[in-house]
Formats: sequence, C-alpha cells, structure tokens
Amino acid sequence: NPATLTDFTNTVVTTGVMTEHPRARMKVRDGKSEAMDPGCFCLPAFHLVQPLPWDFAFGLGVMPEYGLGSAYGHHWSLANNTTDTTVMSATVNPNLAYQITDDWSIGAGLRFLYFDFDQHSRPVVGADPRSGYVYRFRNHLQGDNDMKDFGWQIGTKYDLTKRLSVGLVYKSETKVDV
Repeated sequence: NPATLTDFTNTVVTTGVMTEHPRARMKVRDGKSEAMDPGCFCLPAFHLVQPLPWDFAFGLGVMPEYGLGSAYGHHWSLANNTTDTTVMSATVNPNLAYQITDDWSIGAGLRFLYFDFDQHSRPVVGADPRSGYVYRFRNHLQGDNDMKDFGWQIGTKYDLTKRLSVGLVYKSETKVDV
C-alpha cells in the first residue's frame, strides 16, 4: 500500500531474497505418476523509502510480481508438450504518499512490468498417416522484447489505534501477451 510510506520518519533501504521451490506430481492418462522438481528459485527485491518535506514520502520498489518454473525429464509422458518452462518478471514501482492528518494517509504510484517467458519440449518425430509425410519438430516458445506493460496503483490507510491500521489498495491491470 503506497499510503504506508508516511509511517517512516527516516530513510529506509531494504534488500532481500525470497526463495521458491515448487514441486508437483501429475497423474497422466495412462495412470503413471510423474514428479516435477525444477530446483530452487531466488527472487531478489529492493525497497527504498525517503520521507520528504510537507508530510510527503517517496518510495521505490524493484521486485518480481510473477515467477514460475517447471522442469520434467525428457522421458515423462507429456515431454512432447513441455520439458521445462520459465516465467520471470520484474516490476519497478515508484510511489508518492501524503499524510492528510495524523491518522490518515493516501498514496499513488506507477508499476513498470517486464515479463519473460521460455518453454521447451523434447524433439518429436512422427508421420501423417494420410499423406505419409514424416515430420520432426521441437517446441521452443519464447517471449520477445515487447513483453512489457505499465500500470498504476492508489491506496489509503487509516490508523485506528497506534498499533492497528486499515487500508485499501487498487492496482490497475497489467497485461503481457506471450
């Protein structure tokens, strides 16, 4: 919530890493069970808050909003469709907040989204029984440099007590087409 930036009285810089280790087991039509274990993903984040004069505050965040990875062996039942998929994103999020009263703040900001997608399958060889044509292909789907979008957000926060606040945030839609 960008309105919470007014809670800080000093410059604050934070960095961190969130780790994800997605795992899944899929049952396919033939009844076999296949395991997915793509490993561990490290998602870095950076945040800066700078109080400004006249009850304003500035904040900047650089962090992932979306991320996913899946990896299956080349011998699993659906390897013709995918053996591994990676979805990565990064958002740059500058915000400005204003403290209207001692208890009430508002804030707004922009969200610049960069998005990347990559997917592979194993090579496939087959034949069309009607034409007798023999084909060989391997899927490699990849995003391009146009996978960017921007949005905005607004928020408000009200302090009910010194230790309890309520707030609302609206984030506009961001959209990328793969």
